[in-house]
Amino acid sequence: EESKGGEEKTEKQGKEDKGEEAEEAREIELRTMYDTKEGYEEGTLEPDGEHKVYYRVYNPNATKATALFLHGGPGAGCFPNHARFFDPDHYRVVLVDQR
Repeated sequence: EESKGGEEKTEKQGKEDKGEEAEEAREIELRTMYDTKEGYEEGTLEPDGEHKVYYRVYNPNATKATALFLHGGPGAGCFPNHARFFDPDHYRVVLVDQR
């Protein structure tokens, strides 16, 4: 096998590269998606009468840290699944996007 620099890779180097790729794949597979707890608040803010900003707050009464998830848009916006990146036992989750 030849690398981009034109040097030949040894069999050992090839196995090491494959091992690193496998390790990265395992890390991706192990990412936890949390269940969202029941209860949320949602609404729309109109900062200038022309634009709208949608928000949804999961665990609105939580006294813990707040995780703010901003969707830059344009496009589909936030989805409830985005809240699942954050452990509801540790965070009040706020999803925000433009409409």
